[in-house]
Amino acid sequence: MRIINEISKLLLKSSLAVACFFLSSAFIIKSERWNNNPEIVVSIVQENNDLTVSVETLKDNNIKFYMFNVEGRLIKELNIQESKKISITQLEKGIYIYDFFSKDKRIKNGQIALR
Repeated sequence: MRIINEISKLLLKSSLAVACFFLSSAFIIKSERWNNNPEIVVSIVQENNDLTVSVETLKDNNIKFYMFNVEGRLIKELNIQESKKISITQLEKGIYIYDFFSKDKRIKNGQIALR
């Protein structure tokens, strides 16, 4: 529940960032190491209105992924225990906010626009 509350606060604070992101033309978020943690690599790749969430981890980490629409409604919640790719299909056009957590610490968050 604490994680959901943090994400809700982020949604309220990020309206300007969401508007700026919507105007950008970024369609692919490339893989990179976040939070200076060499044990976890997370990425999101967009193809049309489908997303592929990828997690690569050297250890058995419990990675939690949350995706919200701009109205704050939870669209997708994933519990990822090991390295894998997960497809999220049939999303409506719009702006989505996502968060990755490991051990109750945010390791990455951002927005993606589906056009």
